[in-house]
Amino acid sequence: MERLFGQLEQRQAKQHVRNSSVKECQQASRAVIDSVIDTLEEERYAPPEEETVSS
Repeated sequence: MERLFGQLEQRQAKQHVRNSSVKECQQASRAVIDSVIDTLEEERYAPPEEETVSS
């Protein structure tokens, strides 16, 4: 019975680490997506740049 509890605790610890890793990955992905959205919105509302003529 003690062995069973030990294995259960070990499994729960592994599951916690896995869940934490997945959560961190999701947060990082969300940060990248938010950054892309911000950039696209800035470009959308920015005044058009004047074209320069090179000779």
